[in-house]
Amino acid sequence: MNNNGNRGVYPPQNHTYNSKQNSQPYNGQGQNPYPHQNQMQRQNSYPTQRQHTTLNSGERRPAMPRSGTPNQRPAQNGQYRGGQRPPNSPYGHQREMKQPISWIPIFIGLLVIMIAVGIICTVVNSRSRAANAGNSYQTDSTTDNINTGDIIGEDEGTQTPSGSKIAVTYASATSDTIQLGSSIMSDYAILIDLSTNTVKAQKNPDSTIFPASMTKIMTLIVAYENCKNFDETFTMTAEITDPLFLAGASVAGFSVGEEVTVRDLLYGAILPSGGDATDALAIHIAGSIEKFVDMMNRKVLQMGLSNTHFANPSGLHDDDHYSTPHEIALILQYALKIEECKKILCTYQYTTESTPQHPEGLLLTSTMFSRMAGNESGTATVLGGKTGYTNEGLHCLASLAKINSSGKEYVLVTAHAPATYDPVYDCINIYKELFAEE
Repeated sequence: MNNNGNRGVYPPQNHTYNSKQNSQPYNGQGQNPYPHQNQMQRQNSYPTQRQHTTLNSGERRPAMPRSGTPNQRPAQNGQYRGGQRPPNSPYGHQREMKQPISWIPIFIGLLVIMIAVGIICTVVNSRSRAANAGNSYQTDSTTDNINTGDIIGEDEGTQTPSGSKIAVTYASATSDTIQLGSSIMSDYAILIDLSTNTVKAQKNPDSTIFPASMTKIMTLIVAYENCKNFDETFTMTAEITDPLFLAGASVAGFSVGEEVTVRDLLYGAILPSGGDATDALAIHIAGSIEKFVDMMNRKVLQMGLSNTHFANPSGLHDDDHYSTPHEIALILQYALKIEECKKILCTYQYTTESTPQHPEGLLLTSTMFSRMAGNESGTATVLGGKTGYTNEGLHCLASLAKINSSGKEYVLVTAHAPATYDPVYDCINIYKELFAEE
């Protein structure tokens, strides 16, 4: 390094530069006036020991060229390039750069796994619960082997309303019974005149159907007849709400840990078609869902229904969960003769009692009245009812209506309609066409 601190200044400041002389290479004879010319082409290697060069008096040590990094300079004489040091280098192997981790594929993979696990759990849980419920009740094809003393609320001292002794009778078709064909979208239907217990109109009324949430009418009956105090409370649990959420079932919206009265559970089962309310009623009344389903099927036998069997209190699909439009109409007739049950079935909206989870109460709205006002036909007024839907049973509706002109009451059940509003339109059109002249 020279006195002014500049390193590698070419040519040296104390030497007179001769361009002509510099243009000629050194021929090896005599003393090289510019020894640094040969040293500028030194190889870019990594020697194990520093090489010392003896300089003559007045000569300067040339600086190493600074044109780029070692890895950017061309390889010479087989030297290593491309980011790695020679194996015998005292500095060791150069550490390779790690590629950055992409979290997007990992996140997508975890999401797919979670969805798959959720679907599997839903299918397994729904099938196991339905199977357990269906297998919990075993009986002969006839009712002769049933001990009437085993029927809950009949001989065990359970307080029951007067409606529990009401018998049902199949409606009779007459020569005036109208056969409903392609005029309605539902595949099955029956319209019964309650004043005469005759069939006004029908379409495959005794065919087997999956009743879906129309099942909850029987749940309402059994729960009401076997409850002593409707102000009793039940604490909602995750064991009830979680499987329903995974199954995609309709719920009333009660929270885990919320203390709900039996009265609020009854409204929650019918108006918003809440599976959380039906399962809570089952556990509160019978101790378990399986035992409550056993009570439902005992009630079926008590009523004398021959083609109805339940596997759960909410109406989730099960091959062993079935009925007919005619027998669903009979179940609705039975419920309508119980004053409190009729009141619940004919309610548009209801607000539950205040709880810490719902300080202002929970507003419950009828799934049927949220789709119709009830007077669209112009000939009759729909007073109440219960909707239903499953993938297998499709859309269905059981309803009560009063004819505007005569004041007669009719029960209409339609089932297996492809679209959500088809049962509503069928209900409106049936009353509009059949009672237009009255």
